[in-house]
Amino acid sequence: MILSGVTHGQRAAIVSPSKHVNGGNSEPSPLDVVRVFYSYITRHQPLGIPKGNDKKALWPLMSKQLVQQLNTLQLCEDDYYTRYGELLRKNDWKPSIGWLEYGLFSGGNEAATPSKFSILSAAKRKSKVDVHLRFTYKQTYCCGAPPAYEHYEGIVEVISEDNRFVIDDYVALGDYKPGRRLSEGFSECQGGKWVGRPERQSRRD
Repeated sequence: MILSGVTHGQRAAIVSPSKHVNGGNSEPSPLDVVRVFYSYITRHQPLGIPKGNDKKALWPLMSKQLVQQLNTLQLCEDDYYTRYGELLRKNDWKPSIGWLEYGLFSGGNEAATPSKFSILSAAKRKSKVDVHLRFTYKQTYCCGAPPAYEHYEGIVEVISEDNRFVIDDYVALGDYKPGRRLSEGFSECQGGKWVGRPERQSRRD
């Protein structure tokens, strides 16, 4: 079932998440929630686990399960620095936390910092709505050279919870870990504890 209200290549306007969710005359639709969520992502480009203002803005748009998963991942990150923070500083090692420079809701590498997104399609699948997204990464150069653009895609899953629609999962498409679900978590973490290597065996640049 393809949902209405989607135009190929459609660009969403930037909207305040708190204003959209808490105000207005009607309940946000699945596509409304995706537009609000990714308008914030493309404007602020948070890397890794959202913190501070990013967390305050995005947490209300997520499902309870996804919030719990990210909270557990944050416990793992905290545990990592508690165990190995001094070792990293002493040896000038890079942290081996794989999600620090990763866009949890867009992808890795250039896909981690998209400047624009488009909704390509949306389809209902059992109790979820799959929204297919296209991200645009803008690479700028010096000396008046024109910018270059790269495109990446992914699928964000939306569910109904407590009589409202929320973001429940994200699946990255393309060359960087294609098909990997955010809900799969990270092998370095188990129950909020870090179980991976303490460093990348390389010094900081």
